[in-house]
Order: sequence, then C-alpha cells, then structure tokens
Amino acid sequence: MWTRRFFPLFLLTLLCEPVMAEWGSRATFKPGWAGFTRAVKEAAFHPATWVPALAGVAFYASGKDEDLAERLYTDTPLFDSREKANRASDGGRAAAEALWVLSILLTDSGEKPMENKAKGFLVQWGASEGNRLVSNTLKKAVKRKEPISDPDEAEYQAFPSNHATGAFSHATLIRKNMAATRLPEPLAQTYVAAGYVAAGISSWGRIEAGAHHVSDQLMSAALANFVTSVINDTFMGDSPHRVALERHPGGVNMLSVSMAF
Repeated sequence: MWTRRFFPLFLLTLLCEPVMAEWGSRATFKPGWAGFTRAVKEAAFHPATWVPALAGVAFYASGKDEDLAERLYTDTPLFDSREKANRASDGGRAAAEALWVLSILLTDSGEKPMENKAKGFLVQWGASEGNRLVSNTLKKAVKRKEPISDPDEAEYQAFPSNHATGAFSHATLIRKNMAATRLPEPLAQTYVAAGYVAAGISSWGRIEAGAHHVSDQLMSAALANFVTSVINDTFMGDSPHRVALERHPGGVNMLSVSMAF
C-alpha cells in the first residue's frame, strides 16, 4: 500500500533529479551558442519582458505620455516632493541590490558553497554590469528629452532610466535565485515580490522627480529583464530547478517542484 501510494512521487523525484543544479556549479565563462540562443528566446517570451514592453509602447503611442509625466511631476502624489521622490528612488535601487546580494547567500550551492557562490556572483555581477552598459549606450543613442518643467534644466537622457534598469536587473536576478533556495515556496515568492516592489519604488520615484516618463520606466523594466536574463542564463548554464518534499498541516506531504523561467 505504501509503495503504491508513494511510487509516483518517488518516480517524479528520480525524473527531476538529473536536471537539478546546485546554484553556481554550472557557471561557465565559455558558453555555447545553443545556450545563448535558448537564453535569448526564453528572455524574449518571459512576461517580465513583453508585458512592460507592450505597456510602455501603448503609453508612448497614446499621445498622453508627456502630459501624464508633467502632471505626476507637478502633483507628486506618492512622495509629496521632488526631493523625497529622488531619495525614495535611490533607496529603492539600493534595497533591490541588497536583496539580490542576500539572495545569493540563500541559494543552495551544494557541497562547494564558497566556490559555487563565487562563480555565480561573478556571472550575475557581469549580468548587472552588462545591463548597465546597454542602458548607458541606449541613453546616448536615443537622446529622449526628460519631462521636466524648466527647459534650461532639461537633459536628453530620459530613456532608458538607469535607476529602473538597475533595480529591475537585480529584481530579475532575485527571481532566478529564489528558484534555487530551500525556502518554502510562499516565503521565496514573497522575497521575489519584495525585490520587484523595491524596483517599482525606484522607478516611480524618478517619474515624480521629473526625470522620466511612465513609458520610459516600463520599457526600462522590460529591457533590464531581457538583457539580465540573457547574460545570466547564458553563463550560468542550465536554469536551476528545485525539488522539495514539504509537510503541510494535517500531515499531508506534497512534492514542490520549482523551475526558473
């Protein structure tokens, strides 16, 4: 009876085990072309890329992007002033970065935690820096005017937003790292949500500070997820998967399978 009840569970565990990866253990600085193309495809079709990208295009095409940015700058509905908005934006970006670093410490890196975490950190630091390089390059190429009231203070650096791309880059890495921890799924998802909340605060603060349009921040979030995911997934090897047998109230055992997409 026991064998019949738990055999499917045991079989599923065996099937999942070969694809499980200790975080950072498969990091490589010589990735193959196949891994790169797979990373590009997965990043492009991930909702964190195409949803904000489409929303950003919609805002831009609506013709109301400038008026909305001006109104949010004038009213500052969330932060009350431009100075507070700038401080909140800086704080959100710093919080997202801190949560990313902590998420590395929380990953399951197997029998060689220091070595694997070091390799994984280098890959993800490179992903973050690569994202920053792309953001700065596009900023100089696009030269979109910032939506502030005083024309004499305006700069042509509205898109992309370095605050948004930096914060959402770390939120993306947090999401990936939480798939390689032993934390209970609800706690891991809460941690991921905290990373995105920090990134959202950072992005919105720059809108109320008059530095960016809503469309800038939405498309910056999409850009960050795409670039960061491509670099991370290419050099980290196979996406980490997690299998855990959890005991729930009432004595019910459940198999939890998590995959990073």
